Amino acid sequence: MGTPVRRVAGDVPVFVLRRADGVGPNGVSVLSDRCPHLSAPLHDGEIIDVGGEAHVVCPWHSSEFRVADGCVVHGPATAPVPRFESRVVGDELQARVVTIPGVPAS
Repeated sequence: MGTPVRRVAGDVPVFVLRRADGVGPNGVSVLSDRCPHLSAPLHDGEIIDVGGEAHVVCPWHSSEFRVADGCVVHGPATAPVPRFESRVVGDELQARVVTIPGVPAS
C-alpha cells in the first residue's frame, strides 16, 4: 500500500492514494479528505489491508472506510466518504466527484 497524501481538487481537499494493487485508474484512489463523522483529515489516518482491500482508519475516532469506494466498514461514522473518479493525463491527476442519484453534490 502507498502512503496517502492531501491534495486539492478545485477548492476541495482530497485524499489521494496510489495503490500497488492497481485498483482504480492508474492505481490511484481519490476520496474527500474529510471524515463524514467530525471532519478529521483522512490523509493522516492509517492505511490497513483487509483481505487484499485497502481501508483507511480515521485518525480521530477510528471510523474505517474502504478506499476503493469510500463505504463505511466500522463507525462511528454512518455516511460514506465522497469518492472521486480520477484519471492521469500526462503528469496531472484529474478528479471529479461521483454523484449519488437523488443526493445533491454540493
